[in-house]
Amino acid sequence: MLKKLHWCNVLASMLTIVLLAGCTSSWRYAQPQPSETVKSAALGVVGGTVIGAVAGGAATGAVIGGISGGIIGHYLAKHQTLVQKLSVNHVQVMLVGDNLRLILPADRFFAPNSPVINENYYPVLNQVAALLYGLDKYVVKVSGYTDNVGWPERNLALSRQQAQTIANYLWNRGLNARVLYATGYGSQMPIASNDTQDGRAMNRRIEISLREITDDRAQ
Repeated sequence: MLKKLHWCNVLASMLTIVLLAGCTSSWRYAQPQPSETVKSAALGVVGGTVIGAVAGGAATGAVIGGISGGIIGHYLAKHQTLVQKLSVNHVQVMLVGDNLRLILPADRFFAPNSPVINENYYPVLNQVAALLYGLDKYVVKVSGYTDNVGWPERNLALSRQQAQTIANYLWNRGLNARVLYATGYGSQMPIASNDTQDGRAMNRRIEISLREITDDRAQ
């Protein structure tokens, strides 16, 4: 057990996973910039599993992930600088086993209640594309989510439009994925309470997930 913990401590410096914070910024001020929360974000590595969540204030729902030593784990360690750049720009990077997931706060990446990308975040999307570029044997799924405010049908449509917009952007940036597709879930599958402003902001998100293609067919 002590030996296992020792190796976890050694690996802990290899990847920074940052919490999603400050998602309630207005459109005018939604520009990439590091925060004190980001600068002091915790590091965590445990056998490829999500190991914790921070509760309270802007840190609610922050998730710390780990490197499993698998293909994607080694890839992220090799591209640690790029991962850190995404982190300071409010993109959560999560690794569970060899499954990679990126979470983008919709309030920062889009105009309010719109599928129009905030042009200030084009460079961040370019960083996302650069990180994913070297992973060409994976299915890339882009999923959109909203809070529960408003008509469910409109929320579902908006989530699909936002997800498709991000998928199109990544495709146009030359993302070398065998399969890249988008879908939306509206207010389904919230990751925080919709009873608070901060919780609703966290639920308005885009998730990019990767799944390895194990044979010649895109399953």
